[in-house]
Amino acid sequence: MKIYTKKGDTGTTSLYDGSKVTKNNIIIHSVGELDELNSELGSVLAHLDINKLNESDIKYFNLLNNIQSQLFDLGSIMANNPNSNNIKNKGLLFDKNSEFISIIENYIDEMTNKLPQLKNFILPGGNVLISTIHRARTVCRRTERSITLIKYEPLYFNEDTDIISIENMNRCLAYINRLSDYLFTLARFTAHICDIPEIIYIKTKIIE
Repeated sequence: MKIYTKKGDTGTTSLYDGSKVTKNNIIIHSVGELDELNSELGSVLAHLDINKLNESDIKYFNLLNNIQSQLFDLGSIMANNPNSNNIKNKGLLFDKNSEFISIIENYIDEMTNKLPQLKNFILPGGNVLISTIHRARTVCRRTERSITLIKYEPLYFNEDTDIISIENMNRCLAYINRLSDYLFTLARFTAHICDIPEIIYIKTKIIE
């Protein structure tokens, strides 16, 4: 099977439901940024030296492996016109029982309980691993903004949109929002267990 099809050479592509769209469509933007976010999580794991972690801390990084697959599933939902009659897996809910978002929240709480109280804005940096986690966090935030554009685009979400599509959109947005919180906490936690001082924002004189 060839990797190239030549079907997208004119700047168009198809959504998962078969709808034809241009490659600058907001749904394509969101799916692409989910892919970019997934790559950033892979970069975090590639920079990780698991031998330097306590066994009790490994799970916070291993969760990223699960999240990578979950982002693929989220993408399969986002890559549809929500008003199409040909939506793949139509009627299925993303994280139906909020099981996966609960795991993320529990891990955030566990890491936060081990960290010093947050009293300042934190700047990205410290070492390559911490910086890579922060980069993943910022890509996660950008992904959230792109998905939000779809939610408030009348072409895709309006009074005729079915309740399942609306619920899936809200669940996907909540998941991505919580993931960005997770990555921020993981960056702080990594600095903590590596005994690397956090870089504190200090107001400059540029806005006196």
